[in-house]
Amino acid sequence: MVRTRTLIILVATLLLTLGLLIFFYFYVLNSSNDKVETQGMTHLFSIYGWGDRPDELLKRPTGVASDDKGNIYVTLPTRGRVVVFDNNGNFVRVFGSKGMAPGSLRGPLGIAVDSQRKRIYVADRERFRLVIFNLNGKFLSETTLMSPVQPCVAKDRVYLTTFGPIAILSLDGKILNTWGARSRSVGGFDYPHGICVDSHGSVYVSDTNNTRLVALNKVGTVLWIKGKPPKAVLDPKTGLNLPAGMTMDDKDRLYIVDAFDYSIKVYNTRGQQIATFGGGSGNLEGQFNMPDGIAYLGNRVFAIADKFNDRVQVVRLTIPGEESPFENFPWWALLLIPLLMLLLRRKKFIANEDFMELVISDQKLRLLTQVAKRVQVSQEIFDRFADYEEDALKFADVVTVRPYSKEKVQELMEKHGIEESAAAFLALSGKKFIEKLKFDRLTLAFEDDKVREILGSNGKKPPKMINYQEFIEKYDVQEEETLSQPSS
Repeated sequence: MVRTRTLIILVATLLLTLGLLIFFYFYVLNSSNDKVETQGMTHLFSIYGWGDRPDELLKRPTGVASDDKGNIYVTLPTRGRVVVFDNNGNFVRVFGSKGMAPGSLRGPLGIAVDSQRKRIYVADRERFRLVIFNLNGKFLSETTLMSPVQPCVAKDRVYLTTFGPIAILSLDGKILNTWGARSRSVGGFDYPHGICVDSHGSVYVSDTNNTRLVALNKVGTVLWIKGKPPKAVLDPKTGLNLPAGMTMDDKDRLYIVDAFDYSIKVYNTRGQQIATFGGGSGNLEGQFNMPDGIAYLGNRVFAIADKFNDRVQVVRLTIPGEESPFENFPWWALLLIPLLMLLLRRKKFIANEDFMELVISDQKLRLLTQVAKRVQVSQEIFDRFADYEEDALKFADVVTVRPYSKEKVQELMEKHGIEESAAAFLALSGKKFIEKLKFDRLTLAFEDDKVREILGSNGKKPPKMINYQEFIEKYDVQEEETLSQPSS
């Protein structure tokens, strides 16, 4: 008994040590000290470029978009280029050249991808063009208009923010209509950056210099406005400070990067703010410095053009109250489950009538219950000894009935040519499915040599077997210690 307890304590100590070492490795040694985690926002990775040369590093990334495969498209205004990365941040391609010729990009800002029609729309503010490419970056066409900022493709239309008006174009770039003008009044805009269209056709605009969010219906009539123009350049504000890029998730929620608040703010389609992520300028992973563009990649993952940190950050955003119960579960702990089950598995004694007769005649019931977590016998044995009591320990309180199949008994009698009592014990000792699942340790306690022979000759690893004499020699430590003491 003492040896068993010592072994359990030793194994438990080793498991605890192993768990602490795993925790230390994953959460201390491998936790970056240059990463900031804010509630609901998990930094996944950052993209700083596609090579080591200075011209292969991201410089003031501004616009960001994604296609139906989760590829990330990034505009670099100072270099007149668009760079494409896959959803793991690996480089795919780069296209565009700085210049004034048709198809060139002198100052690309916003970008949108139409995966269905295999087109890319890039707003070039310095060339006053909306430039259309195919998905491989081949120039298709361009449209001239004043100071384009951000395109958005919805059904068969392209919605484009400019220095003031919202332009509506065909998919081929033909201007069909415009809404509003450059103004601080309702219905006007001042260099709006972000634009989205929801599943019902309503249009949402982050009116940047007017520091407000505007919702319009399908014909451009204002539905509601969240925020108002600043009184001065340094006007302290609550809500939106300088709303820039905007995207929408698959639940029609608006995600707006607030450049002056260094954060991402989430609104529903009624203009109610439901979450804020980030805040506070910095260059650590998970912090922003004048973020500009944002794109939804699916599965709560977003790419943000962290403009003045010269990178694109990819993060997972979880709206408060929508966390999965397993969101932050340390999955490495699952590795410990088999070990814990082995440690905590229940030790059962399945005893036959001869064994229990010896236990009771020698008054060793208490010893048996100390060794075994559970003692199981047949209904017949239980009924025979149900009234037995040993030093206030009742047999019926510590021994339970284990069922078995009568048909199995008959089968074993015929197969091995044994008596019914021996066959009944063999049927009783079979390991049940739940016991296999829980790694329960079964010890068969009996006195029948024929049963021992059968169990040891079935071609499988025999179960743990013990007779009464072996039981006493192994577990009756107190008696052994008494015998080993010298007589006075």
